Amino acid sequence: MKPQNPNAFPTDTVQEPYSGMKLRDYFAAKAMQGIMSEYLSKGNGNGYWSDYDRIAKEAYQVADEMLKQREEV
Repeated sequence: MKPQNPNAFPTDTVQEPYSGMKLRDYFAAKAMQGIMSEYLSKGNGNGYWSDYDRIAKEAYQVADEMLKQREEV
């Protein structure tokens, strides 16, 4: 069974056990890029940048679903 939220990139867990970006954060960052790109490509730039809370929640919802799908593989 795969860890729920492993490091996104290889790290030396003996020397630096808490270093590195977690996979959930990496997935959320990628999802956020897509969400913002899609929205802005439709010409919806006004007011969107002030809606950071919604953007972050949506990105992490996508990331959580991606992690869930990894467990099923």
